[in-house]
Amino acid sequence: MELDILHLESLLDIIRSACKPVVPTTARVKNHLAKLDDVRAIVFNVYGTLFLPSVVDESYANENGRESAMTKVLEVERIKTPLASSLLTSRFYSLMHTHEDLHRTEHVEFPAVDIRAVWEDFFKSLKDEKLIATAPSAHQIERIAVRYECLINPVWPAPGVEQMLWRLHRGRFTMGLISNGQFFTPHLFERFFEQPMPEYGIREDACVWSYKRHEAKPSARLFERSAKWFAENISLRPEQILYVGNDFNTDILPAHKVGFRTALYAGDQRCCSLDEHSAIQPNIIFTEWSQLLKCVIREESSC
Repeated sequence: MELDILHLESLLDIIRSACKPVVPTTARVKNHLAKLDDVRAIVFNVYGTLFLPSVVDESYANENGRESAMTKVLEVERIKTPLASSLLTSRFYSLMHTHEDLHRTEHVEFPAVDIRAVWEDFFKSLKDEKLIATAPSAHQIERIAVRYECLINPVWPAPGVEQMLWRLHRGRFTMGLISNGQFFTPHLFERFFEQPMPEYGIREDACVWSYKRHEAKPSARLFERSAKWFAENISLRPEQILYVGNDFNTDILPAHKVGFRTALYAGDQRCCSLDEHSAIQPNIIFTEWSQLLKCVIREESSC
């Protein structure tokens, strides 16, 4: 569903006001850099890779943070209810688990939800029980979802990401994403970089979103879908595609399973995970985006 311009601007304003810069600490892993010949496309994870956890306001960083965020969001959106924030929060997350269970099948081990549907059912239940006067509109539900997410999980771009994307775009790499994201995730680029994803060479049709597929990483099916798109649309083999992520289990293993070459971003110790004892290892491990460029672009100086 496309967002109209005025509504999109209101969502971007929420993100702009909520997220703060962060300086990450490099993970304690050893870089492994090597030239990767014949890489024609690069697919990225989003959270923990391109965008890192930002500074959470101390009001929402404690064990009661979700309840405080719920109170704040409803207050800002002028939704009044007699229910305590603890009961509201419990109801919301119970509904989220219900939605996950609806999508869990023998073929879907890791279900994902469209968070808008969860919020819609949440407010419908409150309205049906006469605990709120009216249910929010679709646009208001999207604002609520973004406000809540920005309070409990704010993000900020990893250092050097924008420059890296521009350089890859100029190098004529085809780029895509595989992300456990939501409807607002693509618009992080507009908020932080002032340009939508396609301006950086990230093709919208080369992106695989968990909320649209109702399935999340580490499911290999998301990676298989990505590999199929590249094969059918630009005739690339899996080994010509580099997948870049920050987590060994949810990124590196499933990407390796479908035949992608893999790169582990270790620029933030909070997000990076690596099983050094596994027989499967990333093709490269890097801490700065300029290092990735040297590994995939021929004219860059050697790794």
